[in-house]
Amino acid sequence: MVTTNGRTLLKRLAALTFLLEVLLLNLWQAGFPAPGWYFAGQWTISYAGGFTRRGMLGELLRLLHLDNGNYILITAIAWAITIALFCVFTDALIRLLEPLRSVPRLVLFTAVLLSPATTGILVQTVADPIQFIVLLYLGLTLFLLKPDSNVLGIVLAFTAFGAVSILIHEASLFFVGPSLFLAAYLIGKSKVDRAALLGYVLGALPMLLLTIHATENHTVAAVAQLHLGHTSLGPMSKIIDLRTFRSLLMEQNSARFHSGVKGYLLFVRNAVGALTLPLFLSLVLGRTLGRRVSLVLALSVALSAPLWLIAVDCGRFGAYAFLLTLISFSRFAASNERQTPRELPLPLIVVLPILAGLTTSNVLTNYTVKGLGGDNRTMVAALLLCGFGGLTLLKWKETESYLTSSRFWFIPDTVTPSTSEQFQQQIAHRQADS
Repeated sequence: MVTTNGRTLLKRLAALTFLLEVLLLNLWQAGFPAPGWYFAGQWTISYAGGFTRRGMLGELLRLLHLDNGNYILITAIAWAITIALFCVFTDALIRLLEPLRSVPRLVLFTAVLLSPATTGILVQTVADPIQFIVLLYLGLTLFLLKPDSNVLGIVLAFTAFGAVSILIHEASLFFVGPSLFLAAYLIGKSKVDRAALLGYVLGALPMLLLTIHATENHTVAAVAQLHLGHTSLGPMSKIIDLRTFRSLLMEQNSARFHSGVKGYLLFVRNAVGALTLPLFLSLVLGRTLGRRVSLVLALSVALSAPLWLIAVDCGRFGAYAFLLTLISFSRFAASNERQTPRELPLPLIVVLPILAGLTTSNVLTNYTVKGLGGDNRTMVAALLLCGFGGLTLLKWKETESYLTSSRFWFIPDTVTPSTSEQFQQQIAHRQADS
């Protein structure tokens, strides 16, 4: 179990990691760290020119008599959302890693936080509306999904949430939907989780069909001018792209599957680059916390893959799916403690820090689109490290590892059933020697 001092140490480490990511990504604009124009521009869309996709956030600001083109206002709201989401993720990760002893817990915690697929993607995509949806979803699961909750109330709440989330950003369906499905049938398997899934489907699917229909027949949208004080920030026609889904699908299919060998190679590179870190971290977490963890995390990333047919942000979507499912899984951390936690082999304890130092956000500045493919040398090195780490995990057997010995770990935080007898014998020998 994590002691109070240990939890404080991990939280301080997380805060330093977040600040480091902000500095590495060089987000300073106009004298302060600020989001990119594309994500900030998502808040400028409203329904003033008629119904259009992604107009909900801008319309909410307008209803509150706020300027939905004010870059400083959008920046303040966006950072508040990102920091809150990061705090939720950090707390979830600490709960998941509680069964581990101090050394492997610290190594794995640091490696996961430093990954561009976790903290890096949150900082790179500040002001992304999907972050607001994820935070809203996690709030609903925290306060509503309890064993004694009213099932009808959960269905109604998640029906409303499903409709609103699609109006904010239609791509959220590929993250929230799989997370609820996995919670209902693979993780929690409770009636409240299935009620939440039912409510979300009832709200999200009709709204998605309505959005597609309306977008195909009406593409005119009211977009406020993004500005910093009295200075306009670029032409909005180049920042915001609200073309029909049909035209976007045709463009992506043409670029990927009708551009010869080059198109296929680029698509494979981006897909591999986006999947490598989430799948490798899923494998590591699965070997330490139980194979079901690995299976659920890998499935969540795979279920978001159909979105790549119409979108280009492979790295962003793969990371979001991994993050959301990891946080959702932490709700059931108490039940997972019944499983015997596995240790990390020494080669992997060496590989994880090297991988974290190699795949830094200042090197992979375009991780949102290409994943590790943003830098070919980094991608090759990361694939080799992940391959070596994966083989180490597959071949390693905890019972044969000297890392379970107390002379390496000193005094363990927790004693698992598989090693308790060994520790008792070693303590008895020490007492006899003294």
